[in-house]
Amino acid sequence: MKIAISPNLELSAFQPADAKELAVLANDRAIYDMTMDLPHPYTLSDAMDWIAFNRELSLKYHRVFSYAIRNAEGQLLGSIGRRMAYGFTSHQDEIGYWVGSAFRRQGVMTAALSAYLRHLQDNEGLERISALVFPDNTPSIRLLEGAGFAREGHLHRYLIKDRQFKDVLLYAIW
Repeated sequence: MKIAISPNLELSAFQPADAKELAVLANDRAIYDMTMDLPHPYTLSDAMDWIAFNRELSLKYHRVFSYAIRNAEGQLLGSIGRRMAYGFTSHQDEIGYWVGSAFRRQGVMTAALSAYLRHLQDNEGLERISALVFPDNTPSIRLLEGAGFAREGHLHRYLIKDRQFKDVLLYAIW
């Protein structure tokens, strides 16, 4: 399944051929620092396993959960997807996203998030979509607020990353 974002951008399912490019893009310390669960270093094996896992989910449930963000030439720019935090029968879910360093501050994620939110609300029946963000991730906070998300809370010591407790902010749109 593909979701058109603009004449120059689209969302599509990850393919096994994306593994090398995914490993290069996701093996960025800045992405690791600002995401909840990507490993670092991010290896080719990590990329292949993640793509295989998502393909299995898509085949089993007949929907895509994690999309590749691509330009008009098919180049991988980043990823956006839902976490299935509340199961498949719920009216809500949590999303996560990242974009490669060469594609930041170009409106890529703003456009991808807008298209993805429309897709989730129109095709997946989601009435509430949440996102977790680290308090020091100002670009992501601006992105969420610009898309209409409201801050709902500050979750203290929510997760452990690099052997340290980390706070996160909870944002949601409904």
